Amino acid sequence: MKVLRFILPLAMIFGLTLTSIAQTIKMGLVDQQAIVLEMPEYSAAQTKISEKQANKMQEIETLYAQYQTKAEEFQELAMSGTLSSGAQEAKETELYDLQTRIQMAEEMAQEYLVEYMDDLMEPISAKVDAATQAVAQANGYTHVTDLSLFYVYPESDDITSKVKAHLGIQ
Repeated sequence: MKVLRFILPLAMIFGLTLTSIAQTIKMGLVDQQAIVLEMPEYSAAQTKISEKQANKMQEIETLYAQYQTKAEEFQELAMSGTLSSGAQEAKETELYDLQTRIQMAEEMAQEYLVEYMDDLMEPISAKVDAATQAVAQANGYTHVTDLSLFYVYPESDDITSKVKAHLGIQ
């Protein structure tokens, strides 16, 4: 009996606390990817990334062309039998070194492009985040998360259109 006198008030307090907490939470959902894809800054960034990617591919294609030329020269010399074993080793080493340079160039180009894309996308993401914060604050949302995390949700929780409007995207 004494236990019930102690547990019952605690349960009531706990229940009331959860009820009051639940009433103060207002959840919003935003489709950040859809917003970013519609931003003019994103289109400009994609153009810049494509240009850089084309430049890097041109550099790598030049290395491939050099490799192809040297490999053909080596084959011709090897077939003619005019190469000494020392000269053959030197040509093989030269081809191997060129292959290594090509691999390194591809890896470095990929790393560069990822960093370049991150640098271009960072201000865009920051702008979307700031707009989301402003819309959430103006509309009393206590929690906002990305729409992609949910399969089922009330349409009224989707604030994507409000964030787009805040950014001037229609």
